Amino acid sequence: MSIDSPPKKSTQRFWTPEESTRLGSLWTNTEITVGQIAALLKRTERAVFRHAQKLGLPPRYTRWTPERNNTLQRLWLDGLGAKKIARRVNSTPKMVCRQAKNLGLPRRVIRKGKIADLTGKKFGRLVALALHPKRSRFGGARWLCRCDCGSVCRDQVCRAEAR
Repeated sequence: MSIDSPPKKSTQRFWTPEESTRLGSLWTNTEITVGQIAALLKRTERAVFRHAQKLGLPPRYTRWTPERNNTLQRLWLDGLGAKKIARRVNSTPKMVCRQAKNLGLPRRVIRKGKIADLTGKKFGRLVALALHPKRSRFGGARWLCRCDCGSVCRDQVCRAEAR
């Protein structure tokens, strides 16, 4: 910025009483998001949140009603992504994932490829019996294996193939 340039003009607008009352009425309607309220008032979301706090409006926390839980569960089990579910239940993807965990819904497993069926194959002293339901820390498949000595253990595919 050079010395001769004029000072930057502030784009801050003050809230009118009409806008404040309209914000108050829109704020209590949980069907519309803060982004939609901001668009209606031609303000930013941050400005809407700050002004709502100044007005003493309650937080926009919406409880998970049985209807919302049922919708979440149905969409989650249909395989819809967290972002799309969040739009439908008026929440955030993070809250959708948290609520899915609270409801005991299965975790989303991202698999990069098909898991080869190793059932009955022998790897050294181990024979693969069945695929274990849990994955390794890094997403690798685990198998229930039986040793020649008769004991059953859980092992990763890479370890089983290495033996």
